[in-house]
Amino acid sequence: MKNLLLTLLLLSSTLSAITLGEVIEKSLINSPSLESINAKIKANEHASDAANQFSNPELSLSKNTLDSSQAMSQTVLTLKQTLPYYGKRDARQNISFAQDEVLKEQLHSAKSVMVAKIKTEAYSIWELRELYKIIDEYITLTKQNIELYESYTSVDDNQHMGIMKAELSLADLEIQKSLLKAKIYASYAKLSYLAAFDVKNIDIELKIANKPDLNSFKAGLSTKP
Repeated sequence: MKNLLLTLLLLSSTLSAITLGEVIEKSLINSPSLESINAKIKANEHASDAANQFSNPELSLSKNTLDSSQAMSQTVLTLKQTLPYYGKRDARQNISFAQDEVLKEQLHSAKSVMVAKIKTEAYSIWELRELYKIIDEYITLTKQNIELYESYTSVDDNQHMGIMKAELSLADLEIQKSLLKAKIYASYAKLSYLAAFDVKNIDIELKIANKPDLNSFKAGLSTKP
């Protein structure tokens, strides 16, 4: 029953995990900073369209204060249309195009920086989790050593010193494990902030090549370029 429960927990954890690619994809959609730049690009597109159009015409009605039955009374209806001089509309549109290029470059740069930070934080989580696994294995081995020392105390009283050292090592490992757990939690919080959504479990695996043996290392040194 215990093994079944552990299997179900591991399966649930795997299913709820999100890949690094999915984190990046969602962050590019949800990031407030990118949304702000996109809004500026859209606003500039409208400004570019407006720059190529004439100004809206102005219609005004003026009337003097005299009685309308008098000869000097008058009512004037004025229609005014501003016509830009040659090249003005082109100049305004060129400025709008230049601003659009600047904004798009800012967007591309912001995306690159954000993706780099997300990847760095994800790799940090991977590294911390690997260290956590190693510490966990050391704790298991240390507990086994303590059990062995305790089993030998019935035969050899000198094993008490070994038990004390192993217990001190175990306490130190437990502290390291607790610190790593806190660092992993903090790293997930930072990743969630960068991605602009809550990331609880990221599925990331890095392949580490085996270290070359001594013979292959010597062969590499002796090989001439």
